[in-house]
Amino acid sequence: MVLIRKAGPADLGGIDEVEMASFESNRFERGVLMVLLTEEIFHTWVAEEDDEVLGYISIMNQDRGSARLISIAVIPESRNLGVGRSLMDVVKRHVREGKGDKIVLEVRISNVQAINLYLSEGFKIKGMLKDYYSKGRCGPEDALFMILDVDSGE
Repeated sequence: MVLIRKAGPADLGGIDEVEMASFESNRFERGVLMVLLTEEIFHTWVAEEDDEVLGYISIMNQDRGSARLISIAVIPESRNLGVGRSLMDVVKRHVREGKGDKIVLEVRISNVQAINLYLSEGFKIKGMLKDYYSKGRCGPEDALFMILDVDSGE
């Protein structure tokens, strides 16, 4: 059974493994991941099963309880099993409990699987960010800017 729980510094190794398995380029280095786990402005949760980290999600608090999705990643073997949705549910609940009204994010236009997840979770595409991702094997890449209105109940 998959357990979703608040992450802490002891989860650094597992989150780093998820990050390496999930992203070929533009992945967070261990130092950045540690900031996501220790700085008060960030909130990070892990999905685990049998003490193995299957995925994680990290957000940054913004004004009035709203949040910016920093990263969500699930190891390839655990994708399409509801792990990503469970992580998103925790974040939506966190934002609602903090009286927030929205979650914003940026996503590579080539990351169709993530875009489909976000759309199915109620996110709306609000714009395109030209050359947002500057590195990668294919050079610069555009990003979609997406927003979820958590007050709408979606």
